[in-house]
Parts: sequence; C-alpha cells; structure tokens
Amino acid sequence: YTQSGFTAYAVSQFRPHCPIIALTPDEKSCRSLSLCWGTTPIVTKKFNDTDDMFYEAIKVVMKAGFAKKGDRIVLTAGVPMGESGTTTLLRVLEC
Repeated sequence: YTQSGFTAYAVSQFRPHCPIIALTPDEKSCRSLSLCWGTTPIVTKKFNDTDDMFYEAIKVVMKAGFAKKGDRIVLTAGVPMGESGTTTLLRVLEC
C-alpha cells in the first residue's frame, strides 16, 4: 500500500522475479507507477487501519489473479497510514 509510490518504485529497481502490486488511493501515483518495471498499480480506497488494508490487499491480489489460496504475499506500508515517506511496516501474509 502506497501513498506516493516511492517504496514500490524503489523495489522495482531491483527487478524482482515476482510481481509488484501497488495499491494506492492516489490517481497520480497510480499513473506514475504504471511506468515502473514489473509494477501493477491498482487504485483502491483509503484505509484508516492496517487490518482493513491487509484484508483488502489479499482480496485484490487474489481477484486480479496474482495470488491463489495458500500463496504468501509481502506487504509494505507506512504507519501512521496515509503519510508519505513513512514505510515502517513489512508483513508476510498467507492468502
């Protein structure tokens, strides 16, 4: 989940073999992230807490076909939510 897109951009520079899905509430960030290598930006609603974000992220990546039940996904986000430049959270979840 990203407000500015910076973390997704930084990760894309390493050219990972796995897809980078960038959930963002910001249309401008979505457009600029579409130019980053291996990144699929998806506009989503703004979240107030991390539990909602985790649930929505799993739902979105499964619906888009990037993950299936039993796959692991890595989520990054900033706490407090909605502030650019605060990526302080990394979590591995199972779909």
